[in-house]
Amino acid sequence: MLLRNPTSSGLRTVGLPRRHLLYRSAMGAIASSCSRMASSQMAACWTGFEGSRGKYFAVTVSDLDEPFGVGAMRNRVQGIFWAANIPGDWRELSAEKVAGGGGVIIGRNRKGKQSLEPICPTRGRHRLRVTLWVLRAALPGLGPDTPYAEVMEQFEAAELAKATVFAEVLPDEKGAAASLLSLHRVAHLRRRAGAL
Repeated sequence: MLLRNPTSSGLRTVGLPRRHLLYRSAMGAIASSCSRMASSQMAACWTGFEGSRGKYFAVTVSDLDEPFGVGAMRNRVQGIFWAANIPGDWRELSAEKVAGGGGVIIGRNRKGKQSLEPICPTRGRHRLRVTLWVLRAALPGLGPDTPYAEVMEQFEAAELAKATVFAEVLPDEKGAAASLLSLHRVAHLRRRAGAL
């Protein structure tokens, strides 16, 4: 399984373990979202959670270094995407899949769109945290305008397992687009005892 990483010099590939989260085109969205100045569609697929039928998935994306980049004193963690109530038999999240129904809720970003917020750092290196959550039940109290902190509280309360991937992005020379530096760590797969 490979992640294709668009760069100015062509495609670079990074291998990922088969049992962990796999991103199909989310990194392409990172590379192109600023130049279009529009919201990007999150597209992800995953393997390794075959025992999750009857449960639900959620996906979150956070910029760990908003707004100034790694090491700046006044940074904050900024949620830039969340989706909840993804049926347990799905193995991907895409605009086509969501349009087909299933009760998926996509959070509204700071630009007012229900999609991945454009990742457009203007300075410094930014770390992105992308997490796939396995939840014990759907979360009926969520809506697109639920505050990110409340969404995270509900995900943590309903969590059975989660897998996290970290990536790094830089602005281009003109600050118009983000370039993926690396997928630098496939983090832990944490399961609660007896969860799956």
